[in-house]
Amino acid sequence: MSNHNYPNWQENSLIKYLSLLAILLLHLQASAAISNTGTSQPQLVTYSDDEHELTASCYIANSNEILVFFPSVYASLEDQEAYASEIAAGGLATCISHMLTDLFLPMKNSSYAEVPRAAMLGLLNLVRQQTGKQIYLVAHGSGNRLAYRLATLAFDNSRATLQGLIMLSPNLLDHTPEPGEQPVYMPEVHRKTLPLYIFQPEYSPHHYHLEALLKNIRESGTSVYFQRIANARDGYALRENRSAREQRLREQGATLFLEAIRELKYEP
Repeated sequence: MSNHNYPNWQENSLIKYLSLLAILLLHLQASAAISNTGTSQPQLVTYSDDEHELTASCYIANSNEILVFFPSVYASLEDQEAYASEIAAGGLATCISHMLTDLFLPMKNSSYAEVPRAAMLGLLNLVRQQTGKQIYLVAHGSGNRLAYRLATLAFDNSRATLQGLIMLSPNLLDHTPEPGEQPVYMPEVHRKTLPLYIFQPEYSPHHYHLEALLKNIRESGTSVYFQRIANARDGYALRENRSAREQRLREQGATLFLEAIRELKYEP
């Protein structure tokens, strides 16, 4: 009988098995790469009561803490979602609230005053319950007025919902001062509240009023920490025309916020 070179069925089965295993490993590596670049799908948290429905996209990480960002009125929600995802990819869980779009409010500073505080506290409490993480609220500019009021309410309720507030270039004025008039801050600034951390870009008009704001906050007995951000403008991380320096600051977001949280946890 002639000796034909037939394929060995055991060898073929092994080759198929190894090929399938290689495909599976490549799929797992691709999935990990997607997660590590901050493009993983968020967890949607939805709060509703008789009058309102509020949502937040939460990008989960292994941190014990979670940031909850108020939306900025100066950047697209898509880019703010991307920024939240990038911070989570850096190891710090992060949510972005959709409160303005949820409530069909225009993207302008005056809209923050229209957000119902009880409903927002309900959403924040739901984020805490569903994630099991300590919440640190983050807001930009005039959004800090609402954030500060919520922090005060949380403090009055023994910090049931929030652990601290991180303010980006905060505007806490009660009204725009007339020429020569001393700044007048919203009443909550003069009440003791949760520990606060301020990131203040140096290329910002609020930079020149930082010392006065710190003085008023400290007089209330509130613990407040701050960091001046050199060579950066208001909303640096969300600007479409970010400089190379501002882009690096965006990429360092998780590190900067984790450092702020460590300081907020320190109570002298």
